[in-house]
Amino acid sequence: MPEQKPYFDRCLELAAQAFSLGEVPIGAVLVKDQKVIAEGYNQTETQGCFTAHAEILIIQQATQTLKTKYLNGCELFVNLEPCPMCRAALQLSRVNRVHFLLPSEKFGEKGAALHAIEIEPAHTEAFSEEREKSKQLLADFFEMKRRRS
Repeated sequence: MPEQKPYFDRCLELAAQAFSLGEVPIGAVLVKDQKVIAEGYNQTETQGCFTAHAEILIIQQATQTLKTKYLNGCELFVNLEPCPMCRAALQLSRVNRVHFLLPSEKFGEKGAALHAIEIEPAHTEAFSEEREKSKQLLADFFEMKRRRS
């Protein structure tokens, strides 16, 4: 699709900028109605934070620009398939479509490392009173939200 080429070209420019700063060379562009809303590149080394992926940074930028937490109608262009963290953030922010140039052999949907990520569940029955307080707090919050809608 020729109309996507300028967005991917910009992704590659941003990825090259990340590379020049010693970052993993990933660049991303978020588009709505054929207009660039946000763009960025990985900054995990620069910011000293593993969540400073290009996709996360442009979600933050776009929500401020559009003054909404939801990015309905937006499309992401990125040079490498988003990792699980970024895919979840994109889904939760309601980005409509993700276009990528390369699948991630390590962290992509079919990546080898995805299955190696295991976090031992720490759910415990020992704090039943605290669990009930947490459950009630969440239930009250969402009930309040439903009444306001």
